[in-house]
Amino acid sequence: DNFAIGGSTYGQGNVIGFGTMPISYSALAGTATISGNYVGVTHDAGVWRNIGPTGDCIYIDATGGTVALTIGGATVASANYICHSPANGIHLYTGEFIAVQANYIGTNGVSADLANDIGITIEEGGGTSSMVIGAAALPTVVRGSTQGIKLVAGNISQSNTTKVFGNVATGGGTWGMGLGSLICSGNIDMGGCVFDNGTTATITMDSTTAVQTIAGITEFESLHYAGRKRLNLGAWTINDRLVVESGSVSCPSVTLTMADLA
Repeated sequence: DNFAIGGSTYGQGNVIGFGTMPISYSALAGTATISGNYVGVTHDAGVWRNIGPTGDCIYIDATGGTVALTIGGATVASANYICHSPANGIHLYTGEFIAVQANYIGTNGVSADLANDIGITIEEGGGTSSMVIGAAALPTVVRGSTQGIKLVAGNISQSNTTKVFGNVATGGGTWGMGLGSLICSGNIDMGGCVFDNGTTATITMDSTTAVQTIAGITEFESLHYAGRKRLNLGAWTINDRLVVESGSVSCPSVTLTMADLA
């Protein structure tokens, strides 16, 4: 089943809201694109209005299928604004070849009051779920009241910067940093997940109001603490670079194999 909801050209996007689940897609094969839409929110005359659903904004179930799905795209005009769900902004039950690129999920890039309860949930109900987050030079911004990104099972591969307002938590699956970077204003818990820190990837923790914690990661390529309180870590190894702008980093055991400590 091939289809497109919205588009990257002016006038192609839709305003979709209210109801139980504004966009729900189940298929076994095909190519699908969801881009340029306002889901759960509308923007008119400079005012952002809540038209959120009672369930997920976008729900995808391609159990046992090979659907190639893109939510957003590789250009600024492809971005979706996905906001105001009491459940998930995007809920990927299962599927393959899924790209979530250059979207504003739970935020308009400025305001903090458009959050979904959980920004993105990925859980595998069959097959091998795989999701790419980000696009070249275009960050994906995710805000969740409870969690920004929740990985239950499946695979995440980053291709650019992902900014998460809220927590990142995993219970299984694989998270690959690749050449991307992860910026988080909440806590990160990669427990139960196979975490690949990439080759040049940086994790940045940047809360200015709360103590932050990283758990479930024992090795970093680069770690940047830009917060103003304290960052709590377990035993870990840093291969390349540790940058601490202010505040303090607390950990029981550290292995430094860096050429540069800033």
